[in-house]
Amino acid sequence: MAILDTNILIDYLHGRDKTGWMVERLSESGEIAITSINKYELLKKFPREPKLASLLDQMKIYPFDDAASSKAAELWQELRKVGKSIDEMDLLIAAIALANDEILFTEDKAFGNIDSGKISVVK
Repeated sequence: MAILDTNILIDYLHGRDKTGWMVERLSESGEIAITSINKYELLKKFPREPKLASLLDQMKIYPFDDAASSKAAELWQELRKVGKSIDEMDLLIAAIALANDEILFTEDKAFGNIDSGKISVVK
């Protein structure tokens, strides 16, 4: 299962080809997921988008649960020790993905601050 970050799905909803192929291929195979944080970000920006509603019906949505909250705190401490940071919402998204042992695909280079082989920054 691949967790897609909000920026990839926004590109898809705007019809941009850069990562749209990824969304289409993964949704066809049933291997697409997001986090509850991504869902919030998407619904906030696109409250009545039929294309989004259809996409959400096809996705697994990982919640921010106890394991993710522990992972988020651990990540925050690790970043603080090395003098790095990441947006709080992005930290929660990464924590959910890592707590569930899933790969997170994003276009946001700030995720590169997290030292994990499970986060893929797409260019």
